[in-house]
Amino acid sequence: MGIIIMGETGSGKTTVGKILAYNSGLGLYEIGHEVKQVYLEKIQADNLDNEKDYTTTNQRLKFTDDIVKKYGNDYYVKRILKKQDNENILIIGVRSMAEIRAIKNKIKFPFFVLLTCSEDEIIKRFIKRESEFMTEEEAIKVFKERKSREEKWGVEDISCQANIIISTENEQPSVIADTIMCKYIEFLRKQQEKNENIEPEEIEL
Repeated sequence: MGIIIMGETGSGKTTVGKILAYNSGLGLYEIGHEVKQVYLEKIQADNLDNEKDYTTTNQRLKFTDDIVKKYGNDYYVKRILKKQDNENILIIGVRSMAEIRAIKNKIKFPFFVLLTCSEDEIIKRFIKRESEFMTEEEAIKVFKERKSREEKWGVEDISCQANIIISTENEQPSVIADTIMCKYIEFLRKQQEKNENIEPEEIEL
């Protein structure tokens, strides 16, 4: 069993996911961190100690694209699934149908959550998050490049897989996390009792 949090960069996935993991005890994994870890392993293997900012460089993004082309869009999520001995898992950052299929093949009763937010607010959050590493102009450029890359991966196609859709705008992350957990428990109960598919539900907090 597990919770899968989806959404655009800056939609609040990591913040909500950390609260959920703390409250539930689910093993927390973030696909974005896995991407960075794979690249860091490459840097260490190639002795590229002079590569300082591996989290935001064009080299890392190109390397990620090459990995996906070579091994498939589900490469990083499969690495995560191999690390978890049981199905009690919380995965953040699913962006493609290939990743969703890999999760469904491994996890029984996965619960997919789509977090949404206006693009203006998302850009503001992204600029604030990356302010330590780059200027506002650079952050906007990186955001647009990342958004374009995710669209190519099929991120817009995964919204139909969501069991619930929640807006993170103007709401406390702790309230969102509590709502997700309540809906997840309800979902598990219904799945265990009836083994039925549940239609996506738009939630107003």
